[in-house]
Amino acid sequence: MLELERIGVLINPRAGRVSKDPGLVERLREIVSAEQLRVTSDAAAIAPALEEFRNAGIETLVIVGGDGSGCAALTTLLEIWPTDRLPALIFAGGGTINTVPRSLGVADPPDRVLRDMTHNPDQVSETIRSPICVTRPDGPTVAGMIFANGVAPRFLEYYYKETSLGAWGAFDAVINCAGSALFGGKLGKRVFSRFSARLEIDGKLQETAEFSTIVAGSVQHVGLGFRILPTAGDVPDRFHLATTGWSGLDIALRLPGLRLELPSHINGIDHASAKRVVIHTEEPVPYTVDAELFEGASPLILEAGPAIRFFQP
Repeated sequence: MLELERIGVLINPRAGRVSKDPGLVERLREIVSAEQLRVTSDAAAIAPALEEFRNAGIETLVIVGGDGSGCAALTTLLEIWPTDRLPALIFAGGGTINTVPRSLGVADPPDRVLRDMTHNPDQVSETIRSPICVTRPDGPTVAGMIFANGVAPRFLEYYYKETSLGAWGAFDAVINCAGSALFGGKLGKRVFSRFSARLEIDGKLQETAEFSTIVAGSVQHVGLGFRILPTAGDVPDRFHLATTGWSGLDIALRLPGLRLELPSHINGIDHASAKRVVIHTEEPVPYTVDAELFEGASPLILEAGPAIRFFQP
């Protein structure tokens, strides 16, 4: 049950949509009390805010920010909140692209989402998902809804540095990378370069193989409308794993079919449902968790985290 007085709102003021809408915070304050709203200007402010919400008995946490904001909040939430009392979550968007909120059915501005859901609680649905907890040998665990290595972080690096942020900039980056791959350009070779890896899926060690990307997700979409993880969310304590060794040319030629969800293209990717995946690579391969970039490490351990309720319109 979504109870207004048990809602806590966490806002990242630096997120794309939030920073461009100076009146958003005040509009949210018209829906919830001041005690229920925290503006976190940097990552260090997230833990104190969540501790206050935990002590106040908050039962539903609304995250207003981009995909990276959700990753930071999820990671901190799992560190400081008792697993058996985790709040329900609403990813209300607020970022530039908002892949995770959109995949969970949330597309309207954050204040409209919160107002509609609190005024019409009988129209709120619930889904149970387990975030993916990514652990590396030399660092802390990071929790998120989408993991990818290889192509994805290289594409994001190009997108962040060379194009304007937003949907049009992202589409422009896709066109540039795919076009370069079609004509054998340096950009395509760099973004779509393959790597050797050996996967251990739920305790079963696979043969070493060549990959262009390894993707795991608790949501079905990975960005820009590409729905390549169709079983994500079907089983709460598992995530969808998708891998491919396609070359840059293969990927570029298949992009339209993947966007249209043609079975011939989706089924050409190797799929699995997993609770735990260990990725062993010969060389460090960069990766991303919810659009946040990380340097490569080996091995990487991907595990399904605790089941969390997500509210959506």
